[in-house]
Amino acid sequence: MCRSVGTAGAAPTLPTGGEALHHQNALHSNDIDTILLGGMSTNIGVESCARTAKDRNYNVVVLRDCCLNVDVEDHEWTLARIMPTFARVMTSTVALGELFPPSFLAGAYGKKFSRCLSRMEEMLGERASTIPPSS
Repeated sequence: MCRSVGTAGAAPTLPTGGEALHHQNALHSNDIDTILLGGMSTNIGVESCARTAKDRNYNVVVLRDCCLNVDVEDHEWTLARIMPTFARVMTSTVALGELFPPSFLAGAYGKKFSRCLSRMEEMLGERASTIPPSS
């Protein structure tokens, strides 16, 4: 089962040490086995978090339209060549359709999740506009 957790704009990190065990137990006890990821620094932060989640036996989905990197080539390379070895890469729209039943999407949590994704995309777009073009 996949449930929406977290907030838009939160750093894409998984805790380590004792805190990680606490969070992992909380996720597993709530039958959460799939983690959806997006954020800044696709080839470093998002990739690192995706690897950690996979190492902890979660299904990992990287939302390509919710990721951003200063270097577009590194971003695309990571999404096309690296991430698929340990995560599913898809857009947020495809993820909503594939991972959540229609009853979830029509309910309050589905609407909240959709707003969260929209806000994340908006924040990433705002951030992208401040990044100078690479030379």
